[in-house]
Amino acid sequence: MNVLVDTNVILNVLTKRNDVFLHQSEEIFRYAIDEKFNGFVSSHSFPIMWYVLRKGNTEDHTRHLLEMVCNIFDVVNVSKSTIKQALQNRNFHDFEDCLQDECADIVNADYLVTCNFKDFVVAKTVVLNPGEFLEKLAILL
Repeated sequence: MNVLVDTNVILNVLTKRNDVFLHQSEEIFRYAIDEKFNGFVSSHSFPIMWYVLRKGNTEDHTRHLLEMVCNIFDVVNVSKSTIKQALQNRNFHDFEDCLQDECADIVNADYLVTCNFKDFVVAKTVVLNPGEFLEKLAILL
């Protein structure tokens, strides 16, 4: 099963931020590490994560955290054609979310897992919050 994991799910784990989905986000990491699904993260998520992480960490620790993400998840590259396709999609109000959906489409993701479900009502990919994804995964395991 191919799953694109949105930036906010990853940041929940890396920052331990007080989010309603923190525990489920950590479980998603554990299942990705155990290769219970094929996890993907978009390449454009890395500058966002860097920006957030550098505020509370040293540069070396930030690099370590992002390298860990690369070791756990495969990275979907955002190409010029992907960007152009997202720019032409006027159904999304948030360009970054549209890019997430385009990346999910590139890897034929079964699910896109995000904490911001409301931002993906027009997504091509089935969108689940972390809890919903874990329920689906439990059925398949």
